Amino acid sequence: MKCQKCGGSLVPERTTIEKPYRFVESGLSNVYLAGVTLHHCASCREYDVEIPKLGPLMDVIAGTLLRKPGLLTGQELRYLRKHAGFQAQELAALLRINPAHLSRVENGKYKNLGETGDTLARVLIREASTGEPGKEALLDFAKRLMMAKQPKEKRKPTFQLIRNQWRVAA
Repeated sequence: MKCQKCGGSLVPERTTIEKPYRFVESGLSNVYLAGVTLHHCASCREYDVEIPKLGPLMDVIAGTLLRKPGLLTGQELRYLRKHAGFQAQELAALLRINPAHLSRVENGKYKNLGETGDTLARVLIREASTGEPGKEALLDFAKRLMMAKQPKEKRKPTFQLIRNQWRVAA
């Protein structure tokens, strides 16, 4: 194989437990892979990684995060949200939080969702990951929640004096 950057020869190297590959492409900063092949360029030091069965790997990462004992970090929550196929606005609606709050958690400005929010997020994400009927029901519910939060025409509270008694105007 040839390096796409400089045309030099690529040398394959298998990663090990002792010298794993840091899988930042997952969106998580703390995921490492052993048993994958790195192709290093002897000339320019560029490399390419060969990761077989990427879909099942992403499923294993998600399952591990869902079972993790501590609260999810923002990076982990974002990974799970995307893995389950939720848009940020949809998950925020289901969690009954402001989308800006979810964004701040995912971007590390807030530490986490708290115990209740974390538990609910895991349940929603797990349900969405189990199959289409559950996911479609959750997405439909999220859309209804988002529609309900849209501003409605504000009506001024109006009261009317009828037969010498005040009543709410119809």
